[in-house]
Amino acid sequence: MKMKTSNKQIISIAALLILCGCGSPKRPSVEKVPDAYGFFPISGVYLGQTTVDELWDMGYKPDVEKDSYDCYIDGRAFYDNDKDRLFEKLFISYYSDTNDPTPVEWKEKFGFARELSQSQWLTLLKKHRLSVEEASLRQIIATTPDKSLKFKLEFKNEIKDKNTPSALYWLTIYYNGERIE
Repeated sequence: MKMKTSNKQIISIAALLILCGCGSPKRPSVEKVPDAYGFFPISGVYLGQTTVDELWDMGYKPDVEKDSYDCYIDGRAFYDNDKDRLFEKLFISYYSDTNDPTPVEWKEKFGFARELSQSQWLTLLKKHRLSVEEASLRQIIATTPDKSLKFKLEFKNEIKDKNTPSALYWLTIYYNGERIE
């Protein structure tokens, strides 16, 4: 007995197989390379290497904005500003006094902590071979020696001097010359 299958049925079956992951081709795994300074990966994300699809595969749900992708993981925001499907920006906000989104790896390896004053941040960045391009009362901009990572630290408006503790408000890291906003 021969069964007749319509194109509509075939498409429905194919869609079900793709949705459940059955029979859909597995995306090839591309080996990631940690940056030369040890800042990444963070939460499995390598700036400039991790794709939107890979975050979906890891169980995260990147949001699509009209001109970018973003994904919030462990209190940190990763961005693909140029919509090339690679995440090249990390944004950490320190506005909440109850949660500290500083990656544990950074605390242990580099001594980074939200409680540091601007002077302490400057000392640590230089100690870890970052070149300080700008340092004012409100912000520090520093880069790795090969310029692959650019750090922008912004400090709270109410600080009176560079020795005020817990002054960090935002930390942004840009991959490979991404624009400083």
